[in-house]
Amino acid sequence: MKCANVLILVVSLALTSAVDAGLVQHWTLDDSAGTFTEGLGYTVMPIANEVAGGSQAMIVSPETQQSEALFGQAGASSLTGTSITLNGRHDGIELGDVAPGTGEFTIAFWFNTNGMQCFNDSADRLISANRGQAGRWEVALVGTAGQTEDMTVNFYHADGASYNIVDAVDAGQWYHVAMTRSNDTEDNYKLYLNGVEKAVLTDTTAFTCTADANGAVRMGHKLSNTTSGVSRGYNGGYDDIRFYDTALTAAEISALAVPEPATMVLLGCGFLIRLRRRS
Repeated sequence: MKCANVLILVVSLALTSAVDAGLVQHWTLDDSAGTFTEGLGYTVMPIANEVAGGSQAMIVSPETQQSEALFGQAGASSLTGTSITLNGRHDGIELGDVAPGTGEFTIAFWFNTNGMQCFNDSADRLISANRGQAGRWEVALVGTAGQTEDMTVNFYHADGASYNIVDAVDAGQWYHVAMTRSNDTEDNYKLYLNGVEKAVLTDTTAFTCTADANGAVRMGHKLSNTTSGVSRGYNGGYDDIRFYDTALTAAEISALAVPEPATMVLLGCGFLIRLRRRS
């Protein structure tokens, strides 16, 4: 008896490694602990950018807290490799002047908080730029010091946009956050959590996303509004930071947020083949 010409194809697609069009900055955070040197009023350690010609980011830390930045930590998934954990005080990641200005963009990354730090503020900055100037923008966790459950994710822009994803985050879990802006005249700002669209905003004032006065976009801390120091830290891990010069689609954002590799199962003619997408 001949095999029936029946093929059942079950595909679970995780296209993280395939979403490369328009990728202009990509820090995997797979770096090993290196040597800190003096710089920026701190000690700094460079971290690699996977995009040729991309901005070389740096871990920044007071000399007395260098050991608090932990490298080679468990990542968000088997696709994303390892991660880096910050201690939630003055250390952080300086990405350089990578702010997208007025053009299309997507900014996406994974985070895993250890709980609210609220160091000199009521929010922990996941990513931010500026300290009161026009064009200030940020994504932050909002809660009370020591809070470990039901933290709120806030998107803010100084030109008039603010949106809260309420009671969205618990400590000890990885979350994927992404924000996009397209050239559409309406509904062109979008905020996603774990691949799900949570906010749609209309850009009525041509928001400009700029770097701060020192030419930096920061993750894990933020310049103080009134002094030259840094505060408003974040206690937790980061993984797979990506900047695009285009607005990814909802399907592409969802693919970035899928935590496991694709699995393809082929059934037919008495055999089974299982293929796994290589990261």
